[in-house]
Amino acid sequence: MFNLFTFLKLSKSILLKDSYEQRESHPEARARLSELQAMYAQLMFITRKKMRKNFTSSPARINIALGLDWNDPKYCKKNVIPKISSMKYLRSLPPNTAGGHLAKFFNKWTFNDLYKNRFEKETAEADMLSDDRTNTLRNNVGRHMMLTHDLHHILFKYDTSPFGEALIQGTTWKQVGNIGMWYVGFLVTCRIAWRSKSFKPFLIYREACKIAEKVNKHNLIEHSLLYFLEKDVDQIRKEFGFEEPIRYLKWIKQNEE
Repeated sequence: MFNLFTFLKLSKSILLKDSYEQRESHPEARARLSELQAMYAQLMFITRKKMRKNFTSSPARINIALGLDWNDPKYCKKNVIPKISSMKYLRSLPPNTAGGHLAKFFNKWTFNDLYKNRFEKETAEADMLSDDRTNTLRNNVGRHMMLTHDLHHILFKYDTSPFGEALIQGTTWKQVGNIGMWYVGFLVTCRIAWRSKSFKPFLIYREACKIAEKVNKHNLIEHSLLYFLEKDVDQIRKEFGFEEPIRYLKWIKQNEE
């Protein structure tokens, strides 16, 4: 249920708290995950209808929403997580495959650790914030997006900096339809813009959302992570209509200099 005080408190925290500029492995950064889940839940009353429409538009999306087939939690724990938790397997793949790139992501954490910290704990806490049907939809969609989160960093070419994470919030919003994701990404973008004294981060955020809108038309979201692991990332980008994030890459280059 929406609570204005809670919404404003969460907004202030996301906008100002230093933990939003820490990597996920940082102890203080882990607390932000609960805040993000709470913000998503706060704004579900706006986006619930759109999400339900989105996830009844095809058989694959219905399976995602209901936690069936390859998005069944038991299937994920038995077949998906062990595979992407195996560094031996991931490192055995050619370097330009999705799995080969993911091997570079999972250095300090195992994916099983990430799953427990990113998803299971936070969804259990968020379950208290809305009705059962909404919980089922949010948790099942959240499981799928969590499993593919790092793959999206690779495919969209956004790093894991605070700004890169904000952009992934925007791209995920375009695929899922939860306005809370857009809002979280926008708040972090505001912080980046304020600190850099530049309007460019807003243009980059808009660019990310436009790229994701095109990708969504190619139904990227309708595929399991296992579909991608052994595929070449350049072929994946071509198959799903990815465009170069020109503004973002230029921003990164300028800030490195």
